[in-house]
Amino acid sequence: MKIKNKILVILTSILLFMVPCFVWAIEEPEPSPSVSPDPSETSSPPSQSPEPEISSSITLNQTEVNLNAGESITLVAKVEPEDSNVIWSSNDEFIATVDSNGKVTAGNKAGTATITATIEVEGTKKTATCTVKVTRSIGKDATLKSLKIKNGTLNENFDPNVFEYTVNINTNISEIVIDYERSDQNATAFVTNNSNLKNGSIVELKVVAEDKETNHIYKLKIVKDEVKATSLNLKSLEINGYALNETFKANTTKYTANIPYEIDTITVEASPEDSDAKVTISGTSKLKVGNNTVSIVVKDSKGNSKTYQIEVTREEEASVTEKPTSIITSSDANASGVMANNNHSNSDKNQSDSFLKYLIVSLACLILFIIGGIGIYFYMKTSPKRLRKELSKYSNDNSEESFEDDENEIESPIIETSSFPHELPKEQPDYNLEKTKELKKEELLEMLFNDEEDV
Repeated sequence: MKIKNKILVILTSILLFMVPCFVWAIEEPEPSPSVSPDPSETSSPPSQSPEPEISSSITLNQTEVNLNAGESITLVAKVEPEDSNVIWSSNDEFIATVDSNGKVTAGNKAGTATITATIEVEGTKKTATCTVKVTRSIGKDATLKSLKIKNGTLNENFDPNVFEYTVNINTNISEIVIDYERSDQNATAFVTNNSNLKNGSIVELKVVAEDKETNHIYKLKIVKDEVKATSLNLKSLEINGYALNETFKANTTKYTANIPYEIDTITVEASPEDSDAKVTISGTSKLKVGNNTVSIVVKDSKGNSKTYQIEVTREEEASVTEKPTSIITSSDANASGVMANNNHSNSDKNQSDSFLKYLIVSLACLILFIIGGIGIYFYMKTSPKRLRKELSKYSNDNSEESFEDDENEIESPIIETSSFPHELPKEQPDYNLEKTKELKKEELLEMLFNDEEDV
């Protein structure tokens, strides 16, 4: 850019910057409206009077109430301000209780309770109270609300006003367990004749009302059922997949069995002779090398029991010379299947790991090969030998061009030598060759690469 143009740009910029400033400077401000001063404003401001406190109050529609036990009444609180929250409370909830809405309920205890309503406005609490007197008559209810027999059967549906029932129990029960609930919690109840029960015995449950005079007696006639004895013998006993060393007999309670080292858990199957009996089996898992005791306990409903035992010997690892010839259980087959699946999955994992290794090695070799090729290429491009070769080639080309120029000069008109006697025309110097020798190394390299790009 010429100097004149630069000066013109600078002046134009200065003018563009100064014009807005000039316009802003000469712009007249709007005249403010003249307002006559208010003498009241000049005088000292009057002192502000404190804000009036909010008045608060609470009153109840009743200040004294008489209630019988179980009765209720709702108190109404008139509060100021009207949106104040009222909190209700009772000083004795056994006599009377109150909820958040002011509903008062008399309890079973006779006496006097004070119900308090409280509001709080700006940190100031206001309260109002109501005295509740609870009176109650002495209870005369001597009935039961419910009746159940835990270890027997009540033959009739219970009715509080029916006082005679029959109860079926087993012959081995000598005392019944009664679960009952009184209609009046202030009444009392007690059971008599509830020991050494026989068929036809009568158990009495007497309920006495609070007045100590009114009472009722619930009579429970005992009927004992003849129950046959439950057999505690086993019908069969075996280890799934392995044989007992002894032949099973119901009266024989001791047995032995051997299992290989590879097995640490067995399945024992035991069937009782009596379907009412229950069988419990323990000690079949986590078997140690050597002797292990498996217990099979048979119990009846009376609590009687009979125990069978199997001494299971787990062989040591070194003593296992051949595979066990016993029957293969479903659990063993499942274990074999799981092992085979694990082996297959491990094989697949090994194959995938090998493929990953081969892939990484191949990529590394390819990267090294590319890096080596790039290094060789640049080495050959910058090799001194190749530079000398290219230099000599370039010099020969210039020599040939100069030779052609000489021939052209020879074809030009012959210069008379009469004026130069005894002097032959001198050879013209090869300016191109000299110029080539004077080239710098950087220029020669640039010319060399340009020639290669042209090719």
